[in-house]
Amino acid sequence: MKQKMKHKKTLYGQQGTVLVIAVFIASVIIAIAVRFTSGFQLSVARTEQSIVNTQLQQFLYSIEDFSGWVLIEDAEADGADGNYIKNGVYASYDHLQERWATSIDVPIEAAKIEASLEDALSRFNLNQLQGRPLPYNVNGLFAERYTTAQQRFIRLLQTHPDGIDVPLAEEITQAVIDWVDADNTPTGQGGAENNYYESLDPSYRAANRFFISVTELRQVKGMTNEIYSYMEPLLIALPNAEGFNINTASLALIRSLNQPNVETPLTEQDAVMLVSNRPLMTVVDNDNDLDEPPLTEAYESVEDFLASNEASQVFGVDPIFWPSVNGLRTGSQYFILTAKVSMLDYQRSQISIIKRESTTDGAKSVKTKVIRRTREQL
Repeated sequence: MKQKMKHKKTLYGQQGTVLVIAVFIASVIIAIAVRFTSGFQLSVARTEQSIVNTQLQQFLYSIEDFSGWVLIEDAEADGADGNYIKNGVYASYDHLQERWATSIDVPIEAAKIEASLEDALSRFNLNQLQGRPLPYNVNGLFAERYTTAQQRFIRLLQTHPDGIDVPLAEEITQAVIDWVDADNTPTGQGGAENNYYESLDPSYRAANRFFISVTELRQVKGMTNEIYSYMEPLLIALPNAEGFNINTASLALIRSLNQPNVETPLTEQDAVMLVSNRPLMTVVDNDNDLDEPPLTEAYESVEDFLASNEASQVFGVDPIFWPSVNGLRTGSQYFILTAKVSMLDYQRSQISIIKRESTTDGAKSVKTKVIRRTREQL
């Protein structure tokens, strides 16, 4: 009897062990299954993301191609005689009522596209700021201390809504000049070269070359977050010293024009007067139909602008009081394409700078190319 009871206890113990082993095996199998399922789902998600992102990028490339075609069509319409370069200057004149200036917001296939073109020369090109006026006099008049572009940048800084006075605007401009010039000699009281930047924590060095991006301006002595936030949409960094287009320039940029040796910007009222005769922006309504305001003639030359009734009311009729024509344009070779494509739960944005230029192979034609792409600020 005792032996039978002992046998039952042993049997129960073995059954308990088998149960524990079975539970353990089941747990392992479930864990493996969960891990496999999670890994599979993650792999599928990654594959989907890769495929969709590739599609989105191809859409963005297509938008660039289409924008290039629009800009070529515009140039060919402006230079119907085929002479796209006249007197060494690009002949196309550009204004805000041309087809390139319209934005699009349309569904296409399984995606949604939002895109717009902006004249890059509607902004102030930071790479105009290198150099010295001739003759240069460190203690001379305003025009003897700063180039035409540097004078305009000083005035542009003063259009800040919170108010920047002339001395501060000059100091910031001096620091920007030192950022791009090749020497290591500080300019004026506000200039800064490597000795200043290397004393900071963390330390760095002045670029001593053209700006590649407007974001570099954050590193320049005297540039606060508040000033940068205001200036950033007004600026561009192009691979040359191009000025700005008076047909498309922002109101703040128009205010940077003034008579020689005047350190302050034009009043907002004067700037409004100067742009009052420019073609207005074309508006796209909800039905994607163009709502075009009455067309006025764009300025085909800077001389036409300075001889206009509006300019005469602001600057007078004597050319000695007119702003310098240096750096002023009525057309552009550079455009900013801002594009966003959405598909499923994914989206991708891109900012491209497109250059439009005459071909150099002897043919009377125009081509475009993308010279920069970024997903951040210019």
